[in-house]
Amino acid sequence: RYKQYRSDSSLQLAHQKKPFICVWDDHEVANDAYTDGAENHDETTEGSFELRKQNALQAYSEFLPFSRQDASNNSLIYRSFNIGNLVNLYMLDTRIIGRDEQLDINSYFTATGFDFTSFQADLGDPNRTILGITQRDWLIGQLGASAAKWNVLGQQVLMGQMFIPIEVLTAFGTPDFNQILTDLVGIKLRLINNDPTLTPEEIARVTTVIPYNLDAWDGYPVEREIIYSALNGKKIITLAGDTHNAWSNVLVSQNSTEVGIELATAGVSSPGFEAFIGTDPTAIAGFEQSLVILIDGLSYFDASRRGFLMTTFTNSEVTSEWMFVSTILSANYSLEVGNTIVYS
Repeated sequence: RYKQYRSDSSLQLAHQKKPFICVWDDHEVANDAYTDGAENHDETTEGSFELRKQNALQAYSEFLPFSRQDASNNSLIYRSFNIGNLVNLYMLDTRIIGRDEQLDINSYFTATGFDFTSFQADLGDPNRTILGITQRDWLIGQLGASAAKWNVLGQQVLMGQMFIPIEVLTAFGTPDFNQILTDLVGIKLRLINNDPTLTPEEIARVTTVIPYNLDAWDGYPVEREIIYSALNGKKIITLAGDTHNAWSNVLVSQNSTEVGIELATAGVSSPGFEAFIGTDPTAIAGFEQSLVILIDGLSYFDASRRGFLMTTFTNSEVTSEWMFVSTILSANYSLEVGNTIVYS
């Protein structure tokens, strides 16, 4: 597959013209990978996961070579890049080297409803890690020693808190989904505007929230707070991919302190939410607007377009431009800026 991709003349040209700083995601090994397994690996029929992982990482390092902390260990990809006194970029591995197995949201639904008690206990387990202790200690040390204007985490999954009303998750894919989404948005807007006629039942519908994606940092909230605390007043910019969709979140700690901003790119070619909600522009726009209203801290969301993220750093601000192409099916396409965010 690496050879197949690198037969593409446009990718060859991109590598000739631009330096690449690469990091793997889960699919270099198997879907939703973790330290000693993956959602899409069956030891019984597919053999040793460890052997599969080592073979995959060897292939990765041969086709996308990188400077390793230990030249003899293909599994250590986390590293830092200092760009003058402007940017310190920390490339992290939130997939392979240290991640504990993801929680499965479906396992908490019982015959009597959602088991919040067990869910919160497991989610709040202080021993759960997405980085692994060694990588986490390295990152904390790097952040503490940094004198750069901007500290940037280049990593795989969304770090921002993405809590969504549980009704949205349980109704997703059902005939009633659009009506439930409309109802919840109406209630949330009334709550934002301090509508005194709201009933406790209505308020509960939009405030009973759970993480939408436990494969992201939302599945490891204790460790996320450890990283936030290590910033000691410094702000971070996090770069993410994984979801195939474009997002921006304000990063906020549990004590409501803003610690930075997240910039997440759309997929280059992989489909986003349009694979589930269809391609009708009105339906997509409504879905995007609904999530921005319902998810606190979410400032931007594009559910369907493909492209990339252009981020420019200066001493005074960070400018992010979400670039979208008109088609992925032809070498002839138009390019547009879908959204711009300036952060200072």
